[in-house]
Amino acid sequence: MLFDGRTIIELDNWGVGSVIGLHSPPDGMDIRIHGNVKNHPVFDDGQYVITQQIIVVDGKYVEAKGGIVYRLVRIHPLYRRWLKIHRGVWDWQNPITLKYSHNKIHPPKIFKKKG
Repeated sequence: MLFDGRTIIELDNWGVGSVIGLHSPPDGMDIRIHGNVKNHPVFDDGQYVITQQIIVVDGKYVEAKGGIVYRLVRIHPLYRRWLKIHRGVWDWQNPITLKYSHNKIHPPKIFKKKG
């Protein structure tokens, strides 16, 4: 696995969103994943979070900017429904696709606080 030896944070009940930065062109959207975390060093288990920008994808494992690695567990039912309507054919073994410039979809690159 690409992320050997690193702490893996589980992300359950997840979905995908994007953010366009204030000074980013529309084709420079940041892909982010939101859901409930488990084994996070800062957030309590079950807390809802939004990741930083996703920069590397390896099957059901994603790395966010800053080096945190997440394992995607169960997909949120509303996001699953959205995928059925808008994506049609969808590969659960490789659930995240990063979108780059000119609206072309390319294969991804492989490579509240507690208290």
